[in-house]
Amino acid sequence: FELAIFNFAKKQAGMTGELRSRLNFVAAKEITYSREIYDLLVYSYEKEPRTETLEEICKMLMRGNRIGPDCFTWYEKAVENELRISRLYEYYIMSIDLAYTGRLPKIILMYFAYRSELDYERNAFLYANVLRHKPAYQDIYKDYLPAIKEFALEQLKKFRVNENLVYIYKNVLGESLYQEELVPYYAQILFSHYVEIKNPKKDSEITAIIVVNEHLAEEQSYPVYNNHTIIPLVGNDYCILVEDEYGNRYVDSSLYKVKRIIKTDSRVEEVMMKNCADLYPAMYLADKAYGNSDITPEEEAALIFLTECDQIVPEYQLGIMMNLAENYFDKDEITRLDELMLRFDPEVLDGEMREKCVHIMVARGMYDRALEWVCKYGTEYIDDKILVRLCDRVLVRSDYEYEYSVLKICESVFLNGRYDETILNYMLIYKNGSSKSLKRLWRAADSFNLDVHGLLENMIVQLLYSGASIGEEANIFLQYVTENPSLEIEKLFLDRLSYDYFVRKLPMDREVFDTVITLHQMGENLTDYVKIAFLKSCAETREKIVLSSEQKALIVLFMNEFSARHIMFPFFLEFRDFWPKLAMYEDRCFVEYTGDPESKVVLHYCIENKDEECGEFQREEMQHLLGGVFVKNFVLFSGENLRYYITEEGFRSEKLTQSSTLKSASKKNNTEHKYAYINNIAKARAANDNDKFLKLSEEYIAKQYITEKLFLPDRGEK
Repeated sequence: FELAIFNFAKKQAGMTGELRSRLNFVAAKEITYSREIYDLLVYSYEKEPRTETLEEICKMLMRGNRIGPDCFTWYEKAVENELRISRLYEYYIMSIDLAYTGRLPKIILMYFAYRSELDYERNAFLYANVLRHKPAYQDIYKDYLPAIKEFALEQLKKFRVNENLVYIYKNVLGESLYQEELVPYYAQILFSHYVEIKNPKKDSEITAIIVVNEHLAEEQSYPVYNNHTIIPLVGNDYCILVEDEYGNRYVDSSLYKVKRIIKTDSRVEEVMMKNCADLYPAMYLADKAYGNSDITPEEEAALIFLTECDQIVPEYQLGIMMNLAENYFDKDEITRLDELMLRFDPEVLDGEMREKCVHIMVARGMYDRALEWVCKYGTEYIDDKILVRLCDRVLVRSDYEYEYSVLKICESVFLNGRYDETILNYMLIYKNGSSKSLKRLWRAADSFNLDVHGLLENMIVQLLYSGASIGEEANIFLQYVTENPSLEIEKLFLDRLSYDYFVRKLPMDREVFDTVITLHQMGENLTDYVKIAFLKSCAETREKIVLSSEQKALIVLFMNEFSARHIMFPFFLEFRDFWPKLAMYEDRCFVEYTGDPESKVVLHYCIENKDEECGEFQREEMQHLLGGVFVKNFVLFSGENLRYYITEEGFRSEKLTQSSTLKSASKKNNTEHKYAYINNIAKARAANDNDKFLKLSEEYIAKQYITEKLFLPDRGEK
């Protein structure tokens, strides 16, 4: 009923002095906080400020445990009016803005100089205020100082930090922050950052700040209280997420503001180095030392700590270990380097890291371990120079014992053009492969003047079996035969080269066939291909070189053998000057064809001259002489041309393979042979040279008569 009266009076602006006194009385009797009474008291005080009304306002707020900027106005007025209200000073401090830096009332300072039950943030505010206004509080400062020191030590050891606490630490603890006892605690708070939620989400409340550092195995969660929290941050490799009450997370920097609490400290390096065995200081030192060739002992201790810390992700640990290994290697710290190298697990390393490790192991003489890594994970990323050195040491230690994996490493560096005498010798002993790869090995080994005889023999045998061509057969043969060759292999390969030269028309070094003379002198049986290739080589080089007596003798021998078998090739005519039997072929023209020895080769031809056109084609089978080479010879007179085409008849098939025109040979005015006379007589008639025509005709008739009288047919009569 009374409250209704008070509200009516308030509405009618008729609050009298008696009603105000009665309102104060009613408020004093109230044992719990009443918002209605509080509003009436405020209205009453604003209309007529009374000390009693102010006292009841403060008491009413205290009954509701009300604190904050709105309440501070009343507590401040109560203190200024020197009201004696129980716990007024506590509520004053709990409501004041912690960013306030002005002087506090002396009565407040005196009250808390003897006892304080405030939380650490309010105490920090109070003590920082005393320190900031030390000149004005000289008498009180002395009373506060012991409590401030005790408080500072207590809060530092609990790793608590805010701007007021930092001020206290700096001004009270001072140099002791950098001493052995306190530096571990101080080092931790150096990374503290104040996070203020700037734009609270309307549909949900921000409850936590999540920090994800890419070097840490787990994310860190920090609860938000009154729209702020404090988080540790080190380096730049982190991400901040905001989490709401429903567990939703946001990567949105507009929702918060981050501020470093301890902005500067010129001795931060000193602090970190004295505390290098803790997580955040160690991470700080690791970032500083990363990629630096000059690592201090403290940085080294921090790196070692991180490599053994379970909170660090393995990838970051590997990077640190590699940084340490390279530093030890550069400084020749052998013992530490060897111990560290044993900790590396190759399965978790990438190619570049394995390459660095192998490099260091080879340089340190850890050849077995390096070889194990290379054999298991391959040579990719590893520099060929390192592999060459590894192979050298392994081969010398094992006395060139065969090891498949070592041979493959040698082959790998060899293919990349990196090798030395040791690797080449090893490959000469054990290398097998394609003819082309062996050819490359031969060229490399020969440049080192190594013994390649065994390799050449292997190459020749392989070429004989495979029938492959690598373009160096002649050089391989010539080098092989100079170094105590196997006679059987020499003859087989010479036969192969002869076939390539004669049948396949491949170019061949003339020196190859010089060995034919030696083999013949040794009494070795030579194949037809060797003999015919020898004859062809001599025929093709007659204009460039003079045949030796041995060559001429061998030519005559081979020509007699082939003649007895009715084998006649066109190039035989190059030897007519010292083999008279060739006279009968002097005036002949030859058609030569190379095909399948098993096929039937047929020449289709007709002879034409300027007076007669080509008539019906004649069909005649060509004679197979050797290796698929077929030959047919003709006598053509002046003005005559042989038009022909060749068919090759196989099983159930016939195909046209070659066609051309063969013109009569220009034999100058040679009249020593029968067909030469006839040819010259025809030329004289065609030229209307009657005198020459009559003269040559008479000579031909006379020679024909004499021949018939002197050379009678052999009928077996004596």
